[in-house]
Amino acid sequence: MIALPVFSANRVVELGENIQTQVTASSAGDVVIIRAGEYQNQNISINQPIRLVREKSTNVTIGGSLTYTDVNGTVVLRDFTLLAAGRGSLSLSNCSNFGMQNLTKLPEGIVITGSKVVIRDCAFTGNLTINGASDVEMVDSSCINLSVSGSSFHAVGSSFGTVTVSNDSNLTLENSTFSTGSFTGGKATLRKINASGNVTFTRCDWQDHGSTYNENLTSNESHSRLSRSTVKKAFTHGHGTYGGQNLDCVIYQSTIGRQTGALLHSKAHRTWVTYSTIHHASQTGGAEAHFVGNNIYVNVAKTNDGIVINGANCVASIFNNHFYGANDTTGNIVIKNDNIEKKRGNTTYANVRTITLTYPRNVKNVTNQVKMEANQGSYPGRCKMKFFYTDGTNQFSNENNRWESSWATKTYNNPAPGKPVTKVEVWIRSGTNSIYYEFYSKNVNVNSYGEYAIYAQSAKRTDIQNNLFRDWDTYSNCIFAQAAPTDGLFVKGNAFWRSSGWHTIAVYSPKGPDRMIGNSPVPAPDICAYNYFQDNSKGVTGGIVNNNNFTGADPGFVNNANNWTLKNDSILKDKGPTEAEFNDHDNSRNDVGFRGGHRYDANGWNATKPVVLSADQSHFRLTKGDGVPLIIKARAAVSTP
Repeated sequence: MIALPVFSANRVVELGENIQTQVTASSAGDVVIIRAGEYQNQNISINQPIRLVREKSTNVTIGGSLTYTDVNGTVVLRDFTLLAAGRGSLSLSNCSNFGMQNLTKLPEGIVITGSKVVIRDCAFTGNLTINGASDVEMVDSSCINLSVSGSSFHAVGSSFGTVTVSNDSNLTLENSTFSTGSFTGGKATLRKINASGNVTFTRCDWQDHGSTYNENLTSNESHSRLSRSTVKKAFTHGHGTYGGQNLDCVIYQSTIGRQTGALLHSKAHRTWVTYSTIHHASQTGGAEAHFVGNNIYVNVAKTNDGIVINGANCVASIFNNHFYGANDTTGNIVIKNDNIEKKRGNTTYANVRTITLTYPRNVKNVTNQVKMEANQGSYPGRCKMKFFYTDGTNQFSNENNRWESSWATKTYNNPAPGKPVTKVEVWIRSGTNSIYYEFYSKNVNVNSYGEYAIYAQSAKRTDIQNNLFRDWDTYSNCIFAQAAPTDGLFVKGNAFWRSSGWHTIAVYSPKGPDRMIGNSPVPAPDICAYNYFQDNSKGVTGGIVNNNNFTGADPGFVNNANNWTLKNDSILKDKGPTEAEFNDHDNSRNDVGFRGGHRYDANGWNATKPVVLSADQSHFRLTKGDGVPLIIKARAAVSTP
């Protein structure tokens, strides 16, 4: 309840009278009592602490405008319906301590300027505008749209339409709902909110705990801190730096794009995505990207890669994740479409269309539609596809023909489905040289079962360690490196397992160039080692060094369908990298798979205490008795209260 001051005199407004008459006659501390009924077209202006109250146990409706200006003292307005004849507005300016309780309507809106206000148990049918360095608290209330400019606003248990915040405001929303939101500048803290529309933070110091965003969430020129929250569509961290400051993106114990197959896209200088469930992610630019302990389930929008790293100066660490590709063996996924119609009236084959893929893909087949200009049963036209691969080779597909003058869909199988494809050419010929019988092709679709679990498009260094790749798509690599990262690609301690065996190579990476240290050549550090491949013949290709990998029909999971922890006698136990820095938490040798190594935190999914996501240390290994101090600096830590 809002505390009420002691007042000195009472004045009564009878039904049909003008409320302003009694207000003008009042002094500071007086009470103006309004009899039951509806008061239309009132224009009430108050500049001293006068209290308006309704007659006890009655209903009072006031329509018109109500203005408080330069009121220095405590004033409470409560228990009114502020709407009559379609009008109702409230304006507060330079009020030192104003309270609202149990108010309804005000369809023409509330404007608060330079005032301190508490709003409780109110339901407004108009907009709420707050500006001029106001300080407003809102509890268990609602309005249509909320606008906050250069002010403090704190809401609990409240609901809004569109929320617009600007000019270095300080905003807190807890257990509240709104539709769309735009937060520019200042500070914003959100906890357990539900947003039904798109939300954007721009140059804003913001953080969120435990909320649900039903549409897209965007962070521009800002740090991003998201904990225990759900973004049903896309989350985008749009910038690496702003104002000379490096920007971080921290996502912890959250769900991104899982329901809709949407993208988590970070351009942050440093990115941490940890102990979360995502559909697919992309890191563009930046200096660091850490993906640790996540579930990456690319089984809704299957045309997308699990994680894409595309930053020439980025050091990417991908540890202890579970990649799942839905074991899709039934349908084609269109990865490139070209609906331009092409024709040829000559009996020799010619390329009429070249389709270049955005980047190399594992292609299952190509489909198109073909027809003759007129029926030619004895002279059918023909079509075939030419596939170009990353290894520099090319091959033609099977040939299809068509003599009818109606469109028909044809399929051209990739003759080497295990090789990544860079482009496809459409070759056609007519069945006769007559200009009246040309052959046509259109609607060319390049199809794949699925995409890469990890696509290392460009990076300074990429470490892929202790992950589980389970039932990844049958004609797509789990790891594909377009070029070896400049400081090396390290694939260690991972488990590659499919319930139905492998159709293509699990890891594709070229060997990086040898380096010179002084006058001596040093081999590239790229290596694929200590990994479990269900089928070693489908393990590694592309030229990267691979050794100490192993195979076995049964990896020894507790349950192949739903529990991929390891049995005590699993062949993945103690089979990972031998170096001490890869040891498990119990100091035993690294277990292969997503729970091996010291980076995996068994409590990472549900911890509520502060958790260190990554750190720098001055020395990686010390000899016993060494007197050199070890300095550790945490670079990212989170807590989820």
